[in-house]
Amino acid sequence: MKVNPQTYINQLFTVVDTSSILVYTSEGSFKRIHCPFNVMVLNDIGELKKGHIRPVNAVKMNLELIEVYIISGKAYYYYHFILSK
Repeated sequence: MKVNPQTYINQLFTVVDTSSILVYTSEGSFKRIHCPFNVMVLNDIGELKKGHIRPVNAVKMNLELIEVYIISGKAYYYYHFILSK
């Protein structure tokens, strides 16, 4: 049974929201990280340069079900970043 992406997103956001992410830890539990949280840029993308640390102000999801980070008012796919301290 194929689920409509918008329906899936609506259901997902009953557990998460645009102001946090859930991370699975090495200890085998989930941890909620609230915005703003810092990420490191993996490759040059738009105005962001590899190695720079930037705060994520919000987390969204597009209709292809790919997570998007909002950084300085612009949307970037999550896979361009890793969490940073």
